[in-house]
Formats: sequence, C-alpha cells, structure tokens
Amino acid sequence: MVLKEKPNAKFADVASVVKERFGHDIKSNQYYMLKAKSTMKANRRRRVKANLPSQVPAPMNSAATWVEAIKIARKLLKVTGSVDNAKALLKAVEQ
Repeated sequence: MVLKEKPNAKFADVASVVKERFGHDIKSNQYYMLKAKSTMKANRRRRVKANLPSQVPAPMNSAATWVEAIKIARKLLKVTGSVDNAKALLKAVEQ
C-alpha cells in the first residue's frame, strides 16, 4: 500500500511509514523484491497492451524437435565459426 502511494520512495522512508502505520518491521530484501515484482508486472502489462509476443520459447517436447534444433545449431556454428560468435549473434537477435 505504501509503495502504491509513494512508488519512488527510498527503503528507509517506506520502512518508517510501515512501522508507523502498521507496526511491522520490514527488511530491505522485502522492499526490493516488491519493487522488482511491480516492475515486472508493469512490463508484462505493457507487453500485453502492445500485443507483443511473450519471451517464452516454444516447447521442445518431442525428439524430432530436439533433432531439428541440433541440426539448426550445427548450421549456426558452421556459419559463425565459433560458439562465442554464435552467442553474440543470438544475443543481438534477441534484443
């Protein structure tokens, strides 16, 4: 509730308000976990609103899918020349 009222408040400010209003002590890890979760929730809302695909990869639930993925990975390694180059390429494509 306090974070909704003051989303940009520092930990010390939030801790003092929580202690004053509710009589509870909170630890810094609780504060930062809640801040991170609220950010994740906001990002998810933006992605859904923009109708963007989620970052969840397609399930690899059959042997044929795995074999096909291995073949594609081999081709990628041949084209890029090394694992490091392939990783760099995949990171560039991911963003």
